[in-house]
Amino acid sequence: MSLLSIVTPTYNRVSYLRQCFASLKAQTDLRFEWIVVDDGSADGTGETVAAFQAGQPPFPIRYLYQENGGKHRALNAAHPLIRGDWVLVLDSDDRLIPTAVERIHWGWETYGTAGVGIVIFLEGAAISEPFAVGRREGVPLDMYRSHIKPIRHRDCCDVYLAEAFLKYPYPEFAGEKFLSESILWNRMAPDYQIVYCNEVLYLAEYLETGLTRSGRPMRISVPQGGMYAANLYLDRRYPLKLRLKNGLLYNCYSLFAAVPRSEALSQALSKPVACLTRPGGWLLYRNWKKKYEK
Repeated sequence: MSLLSIVTPTYNRVSYLRQCFASLKAQTDLRFEWIVVDDGSADGTGETVAAFQAGQPPFPIRYLYQENGGKHRALNAAHPLIRGDWVLVLDSDDRLIPTAVERIHWGWETYGTAGVGIVIFLEGAAISEPFAVGRREGVPLDMYRSHIKPIRHRDCCDVYLAEAFLKYPYPEFAGEKFLSESILWNRMAPDYQIVYCNEVLYLAEYLETGLTRSGRPMRISVPQGGMYAANLYLDRRYPLKLRLKNGLLYNCYSLFAAVPRSEALSQALSKPVACLTRPGGWLLYRNWKKKYEK
């Protein structure tokens, strides 16, 4: 029997975690497990999950506590607990619609042929309010297969082949507790195809204290991760405009990280783009340093 592993990293979100759990209990398809990774919470998250487990839920729940290290480390910590064929990361302050697991199984059973590593559905404020719709050349897509995402917006409902998810743990940088989740599918893209389904399964809201709203100041406080993420976009398979934009970011973050110019150049996936965008990256660095570093 196919199984979906739903992984929820959480940090001091116990009230929202109850809503998340309620959405899982309401699923029409119970072929899933729930893995909760507590990233150092001090709000009774462990006791709350224990109460969920004691209530004999219709799906297995596993709980793991780790010292606070950030969402990407929590996802890495979940690797040994994953038993499913596919993996969905469900944030603790978000919910799934009642038919989400059913539709995820349908998506993988329909489109999950050899070589497919991600089946992507949509996120939205409501089923009828997606944050964005996948398009190709301006035309909405019912289904699209590619090695590169045709859309990138706040977030998508990304469902990974477990084998691929486990193959690419997030890099961890000393002293940094944030890393862009896009790193995972960027690393997977050369080896796996991505299938897009324009259907909202995942309901989200963006909290004032959440990572999405933390913005640029938070990102420049974790420059090694920012440099790593931008470097992935220097790959030749991306359009030149996107490579140039990320060349600026790569150089900007390298300056915040105090990485010597020669070292930054040697690490760049495209040395010509890194060289060309160095002056612009320096100007961006000066602007952000003045604007955000008070």
